[in-house]
Amino acid sequence: MELSLGNEKLSYAEHILTENLSAEETMEMIVPDALPDILRIVHADAEVMVREKDADSGRVTVRGIARAYVLYSPEDNSSVRRVAVEVPYSLSAADPRITADARVTARIGALKVEANAANPRKVSVRVSIAAQLGCYRESSAEIPTAPESDDEDIELLSASSELSLPTDVREKTFVITDEYALPNANAPIAEILSCRTEIVPEEPKIVGSKLIFKGVAHTDLLYATPDGEIAPASLQSEFSQIIELEGASAESEFELIPLLTGSYIEPIFESGSTAKRVSIEIHAVGQVVAVSKRKISYVADAYGTKFEVTPVNAAISFENRKKLEPTSTVLRGVLPASGVSRIISVSSRAGSAENNAAGTEFVIPVYVSALYISGDGQPLSASGKFEVKGSLPGANAGVTAQIGRDAYGAAGDGGIEIRVPVEICVTVNSTLGLNPVSALTLDEDTNANVSGAPSLVIARARKNDTLWSVAKRYRATPDLVSDTNSLDDDAKLSEGAMLVIPRKR
Repeated sequence: MELSLGNEKLSYAEHILTENLSAEETMEMIVPDALPDILRIVHADAEVMVREKDADSGRVTVRGIARAYVLYSPEDNSSVRRVAVEVPYSLSAADPRITADARVTARIGALKVEANAANPRKVSVRVSIAAQLGCYRESSAEIPTAPESDDEDIELLSASSELSLPTDVREKTFVITDEYALPNANAPIAEILSCRTEIVPEEPKIVGSKLIFKGVAHTDLLYATPDGEIAPASLQSEFSQIIELEGASAESEFELIPLLTGSYIEPIFESGSTAKRVSIEIHAVGQVVAVSKRKISYVADAYGTKFEVTPVNAAISFENRKKLEPTSTVLRGVLPASGVSRIISVSSRAGSAENNAAGTEFVIPVYVSALYISGDGQPLSASGKFEVKGSLPGANAGVTAQIGRDAYGAAGDGGIEIRVPVEICVTVNSTLGLNPVSALTLDEDTNANVSGAPSLVIARARKNDTLWSVAKRYRATPDLVSDTNSLDDDAKLSEGAMLVIPRKR
């Protein structure tokens, strides 16, 4: 006879993949007729925007554009000019478990931008793009639990395990609009030369099923002044959004991944050809992965004290995710440059981490560039690649890096000395394997072989014995063994310990 077990449904977001991808995209463009010929490329930068995230059968794809800005000195010795080009890209990852309803997360950005003048009227731009794609799908597991009704002739070993697993993956599109006035000390804007927006979220707050997340959109500008100089400006726009979540609580952890989808920055010319105000319109997607703690209770073993009981076990496994406390470091290095008179701006970007084969160490590439004025008044740029290294707790750890806002550069003897703050976030993924009892068969026609057994047994505990294993061996119960021997319920038995074991009547 098969005994009916209880059942508990566990719903969660199954993690299918996390994959680091990279691409180099190249685009050529002709200098517009209204602009003078190119003498020398000064600086290049780009911001990456996502236009589409698509999950299909066995594949996930992210497409968008990198809006590149190329600054150059013209042949007529006039002030620095700008050309802009939108470079399309497409990145994809494959896994047979991906379906059309999978939920996709993406981190994406430009690592470095290079520009060359093929001739005085043609520019070639190459953008190196790095992305981390994540993919999840709705899933559930049936966890067998103890029967609703107790049978006094059947002993059940209850067990529980705690794990942290993704329970929901959501996203919300939003728009930030703002107007920003330049400080009085700043020169007015004649033309915006380049812009780059970074969306930095703050620690979120959960209220009921609503996740409230706030943050700041930082927009870094380079612009031309009426005198033809290059000037920087940093604009901040605060935002606040609400996302509805399922299965999250105040104890949940939230991974917030902002994604830029559009950026429109325009000077406001109130009178004449210069501006002291800027209008901002930023289009973004807030992506959220909720990781919640769950306690799973189940039946680990069973036996009968009167009749033979046969348990059937079924293996179940879950991904257990643990986020470690972030660590901070400061990257120091020197960009090769000579004759540095004044530094206009320093920018930095972190690439995807690479782990060694043993999973004990990681290396994160950091690309740094600086725009500066030379001793003879010429605008020039310098760039370099650096590395941040660290140790990992195991092979299944993932690493991401967040560059701080206060990167710094100063003229030194060997070039431009840079200091870049970097925050390292490590997530440890492990597999929790369970082997719960999924079915119980009771044979009422077969006695449990205790009819001729003595009512009391004196025996020594074996190696690795527990109250449960001793009680099961002699068809007693753990409570009888602990009570008779004055032991606690969680007592550890020493090998060779003498035990008095009464058989259950």
